[in-house]
Amino acid sequence: MIQSILMNGISLLDYTVTIIQDEDVALAPAPDKNYFGGAVTTMVLLLIVAVVACYILRCRAMRNRIAELNARLFDHPEWQIAPSWNIWKMKEHIQLLEGEAVKL
Repeated sequence: MIQSILMNGISLLDYTVTIIQDEDVALAPAPDKNYFGGAVTTMVLLLIVAVVACYILRCRAMRNRIAELNARLFDHPEWQIAPSWNIWKMKEHIQLLEGEAVKL
């Protein structure tokens, strides 16, 4: 009897483990090692392009204002102030021309 209990007990401890898993799925490839440098370079270039575009648009608006003031104030082209691409100089020209417009 003891022998049958030991045999049944041992047979109760004898089990198999079945593991259920999903299949391995290939992941997307990782970025290159120099991903950070390329991303920073791209962001800096985009920032520079945006700043240059804003500068050009602002200069065009100031040049148009100078042209409008020149046309209104001066009949002779030799007296007109020629606009440049320097914002600070154009601001001075606009102030000068608007001062002349006030005097008239």
